Amino acid sequence: MRGVSTSGWSQRWARWTALAESDVPNWERDMVRDAEWVDAGFGERYIRVPKAESREGYADMGAFIETVANAHLRDRLSRATHREGHGAFRRFKDILLDAQDDDVEGFA
Repeated sequence: MRGVSTSGWSQRWARWTALAESDVPNWERDMVRDAEWVDAGFGERYIRVPKAESREGYADMGAFIETVANAHLRDRLSRATHREGHGAFRRFKDILLDAQDDDVEGFA
């Protein structure tokens, strides 16, 4: 193929061949192969999903809490997001997962 560098493909093929000859389980080989394909097409076929800032996540949680009709659940969610230390997102999610379906709309 004129004008196309094949050195990257040669390197990938060498890694795949070495991987096939290794003791790595088949399912893991498939995952490595798939990751290589994603890497090879990055920017063309695949795009990076932008990473949201945590402050945006806190704002989203706060906006969601305001929509919760159940006062007890709303209070629990609010306390979960304002408690000190790490884990606010996990606490928020765990409380929602424990909540009754009719207490929370819009959470799946």
